[in-house]
Amino acid sequence: MLAVLLLPGALRAFLPALIGRSALAMGGLALLLAVQDSTGSYTQAGFATAVFGIANVIAAPWRARAVDRFGQRIALTVMASGQASGFIALALVTEAEGTADIWFLVLSALIGLSSPPLGAAMRMIWASLTTAGDQRTKAFSIDAVCEELLFVAGPVVITAVIVASSPSTGLWLTAAAVFLGTAAMTSSASARALRGTGGGVARGDRPLRRPGFARVLIVLLGVGGVLGVAEIAAPAAAAHHDAVAASGWLLAAFAGGSALGGFLYGQLNLKAGIGKRLFALCAGMGFAAVLVSRLDTLGLFAAGLALVGLFLAPSLITGTSSPTPSFRNPAGRKRRHGSTPP
Repeated sequence: MLAVLLLPGALRAFLPALIGRSALAMGGLALLLAVQDSTGSYTQAGFATAVFGIANVIAAPWRARAVDRFGQRIALTVMASGQASGFIALALVTEAEGTADIWFLVLSALIGLSSPPLGAAMRMIWASLTTAGDQRTKAFSIDAVCEELLFVAGPVVITAVIVASSPSTGLWLTAAAVFLGTAAMTSSASARALRGTGGGVARGDRPLRRPGFARVLIVLLGVGGVLGVAEIAAPAAAAHHDAVAASGWLLAAFAGGSALGGFLYGQLNLKAGIGKRLFALCAGMGFAAVLVSRLDTLGLFAAGLALVGLFLAPSLITGTSSPTPSFRNPAGRKRRHGSTPP
């Protein structure tokens, strides 16, 4: 499986992409702890984190279209520059005294809106470097495993940095990761080869107009809600036990549970329909979330987060694998060279 990393140009794009993507694994926690440290309120920090997440989701279609139209090098570099600037501005604001709460929300929105879709962009590079079939599957598998490992290690690393220095230092580190990683990735020959199409999106190709898409989207928004609550609850629980350094380990347990769940789910040969599977997975996640809310000790809380995470990746895999027309290419139409897959 590792042989795909030896393909010409693969490592030159993949390693910087991992550095850039680590910003997403570190940024949410860095933002939360920085705002909480500045305001003294997990409520305000939670609002900032929610604004960041909502802005990230809302802007996703427009960011994908920008990559389609202008190509990876231009679009991703502009986005990474905007997000890095947002992290730096937030670092400066959190260190200032008497900052109005609205600025935390404004900058959190900017950070979310400008988040570069490096994962999707890297999958397009893999698609251009590999042949369809087993080779491409192996490349995507390595990509997915490494991304999960980022979300296991990222919270631990950023928490250690913050505890050893300050929350604002964590924001500076995240800004450096997204800007330098993206710049190095998009300067590779593989990324430069994926030029923009310069065209728009046909009206009939818009996902929300396709049957079944809205229902799946609503379910996945609920899954995202659980994810957002977990990312806020973990640092709050650690602080409640006077163990802020444990924040990263709690989120690592959550990400580790998700990685294990995705691996186990991929080994199953389930015959139930996607709708039934998605309902069962979301119900299981909801039950686990209620259970973990009743746990007091950090050890049990970490185990509970891992249990919630066990349902996360399978839910996302099932939702994005829906066989509705919204997840298919129109018949007879080839994917444009610069298009960004989900």
